[in-house]
Amino acid sequence: MENSIRLSVIVAALALATPGGATYAEVWTDASGVDSRWNNAGNWDTDVPNNNSETAIFQTKGALNNPTWIPGDPNVIVKGIQFEDGGWNIDSSKFIEVHSTGIDFNSGSGTVTIQANGDIKLKNNQTWTVAAGNTLIVNKDVRLDDSSNRTMTKNGDGTLVINRFDPNSANSHKVTVSAGTMRVKNGSTVKGAFTVNAGGALAGSFSLSSDASLDINGVLSPSPDDSNDGVGTITSNRAVNINAGGVFAADLDAAGVSDLLEVGDGKTLTLDAASVLDLNDLGGAFDGSTYTIATYGAGFLTGTFGTVNGLGGGYQVIYGSEAITLELIPEPASLALLMVGGLLAVGGRRGRFVA
Repeated sequence: MENSIRLSVIVAALALATPGGATYAEVWTDASGVDSRWNNAGNWDTDVPNNNSETAIFQTKGALNNPTWIPGDPNVIVKGIQFEDGGWNIDSSKFIEVHSTGIDFNSGSGTVTIQANGDIKLKNNQTWTVAAGNTLIVNKDVRLDDSSNRTMTKNGDGTLVINRFDPNSANSHKVTVSAGTMRVKNGSTVKGAFTVNAGGALAGSFSLSSDASLDINGVLSPSPDDSNDGVGTITSNRAVNINAGGVFAADLDAAGVSDLLEVGDGKTLTLDAASVLDLNDLGGAFDGSTYTIATYGAGFLTGTFGTVNGLGGGYQVIYGSEAITLELIPEPASLALLMVGGLLAVGGRRGRFVA
């Protein structure tokens, strides 16, 4: 067993080594017998990972304690953090500064939670990978370093949950969801482009600042903070482009309650002719109520969804001058009255399109 553990450590270290050899892997052992402090070298296989060339590795949780901190311990500085199984809860009373390799949960299974008294600071461009079926939860602000524009990429088919992106970040950063789901729990003020690639999904209830654009080639899904299903609102104070193959996924409940995409005044919502609207009935939807699924400034909608899935019987999609709604198709008698009204008030429905 001991030889197996040593071999695992050697393999992990070799996998993380750079051509220059200036990187190290430190494995959490919780073996000091004194405490479970991160800053106690006795709890790591060789030494405390506390510089930008060292990656902290957490293997099978088992009976191992989570690391702890006490007043006077330094902030955490690492090249990256790697989890090889679920069950870990990294609850730091310090800042966690991550350099080039990001935070990975790309093996094992389950959920990992990271919390910190300060921000999770990203000092370089990096990719965070979460394997399918796994969830990595960051219950603190993620701050992309202000010293230069940074790029953060979410990879892997699992779910990354972020409390929010630090509202004090000053520069034009870029966030890309390449695969899996990124769920943002609260307000976000990413200053640069936010892109969801095909195979990726952006979910949650949050707002985006007015910089750059929100480009959807995968899935955009308003939702509650902690669930895929349920009603949420995404507010974008920037242009939103749902491109070819891009999907807007909206949950609907009874009495006109639904997900909502709010696009700020003066910002355009663009729907490609090959974009998709996916509607999900949470139970009791399409009860005769009108549903508003998107709003925007007057005249700031371009295009319509090419495909609509899940539309209830008797309903139609209305592309209005300031909102996209789902409404009942009028009965013939009511339709006749509307036509008469239209003749009496020509132009009263200007800017309203039905699909």
